[in-house]
Amino acid sequence: QWPFEEFPHGDMVVELRGTGPADGVSIFQGDFFGMTPEVMGGRFAAAYDRASMVALPPEMLGQYASHLTSLLQPGAKVLLVTTEYPTSEADAPPFDLRESSIQAAYPDGQIVQLQLRALVKDGVKLAGVGAVDYAFSEADLQRMSYFNERVFTVEV
Repeated sequence: QWPFEEFPHGDMVVELRGTGPADGVSIFQGDFFGMTPEVMGGRFAAAYDRASMVALPPEMLGQYASHLTSLLQPGAKVLLVTTEYPTSEADAPPFDLRESSIQAAYPDGQIVQLQLRALVKDGVKLAGVGAVDYAFSEADLQRMSYFNERVFTVEV
């Protein structure tokens, strides 16, 4: 049984409140830019960003970071997991995300790189590396010279 009850917040956001063993857990689903501290019952001390920034075109990164910061308490930390790879031909997500782009999106943030893992090197997927099993076509593997996963904290 699904241990969550749905509570709509307007047309754009649904809160899933935990019941039973998930009591005290809320998951918010919907338009990220429709989220507000009022809808979410306050500001949070931390956020986990797994591939949100790499899904956005570069021109939206500042808007995204500003909105996320508005949902967090002062001094909150974001655990940010990103990917980087050659993107000269990329016009769709995931987009390459370098530390300089993160710093530009969070100009007042304190950014610390925690980890760097090569997921693909010299066109070969490294076995057992990374939290997600990426599915690459043979053409993708041949085209990529490297594919890295970087983990950062951003204090806002």
